[in-house]
Amino acid sequence: MRKCDCLQPGCPYCDPLNSIKDINQQLIIMLNINSMLDRRKDFLEGDINILIKYDKEIITNLQKSFKELTFEYIVETLTELGQAPSVLYDDNGNFAVNGTGFQNVAYGNETEDMEMTFFVEKKYWKPTMREALHYYLFDEDDE
Repeated sequence: MRKCDCLQPGCPYCDPLNSIKDINQQLIIMLNINSMLDRRKDFLEGDINILIKYDKEIITNLQKSFKELTFEYIVETLTELGQAPSVLYDDNGNFAVNGTGFQNVAYGNETEDMEMTFFVEKKYWKPTMREALHYYLFDEDDE
């Protein structure tokens, strides 16, 4: 997102070179996290303490780079770690990202009809999906 529309060369907000730099930074962060995810897979059948260490390191990287990473990338990375973040909408313009709920057990690789139930505390509801994800990733356990 640009903060202005002047399109003047050297403008710190809309110069195309800044966009390229931001994309490169995002790419570097994603490559680093993807590398950690790949290394983590080597320990899925092994020592749980190593998995926990990788999970904490990956979540720390997601938190540090929250502003640079896309919503989709963060959610998909959390699912790689075994979390199940669900994006919910309350019909009043608010979103929540919640990892606790009940659902039928999914069998096989095919999609199927499924019933899901969530309880969402008031503090989880945020005006944007991004803010809801931020709360899930940073603040959920602090309150």
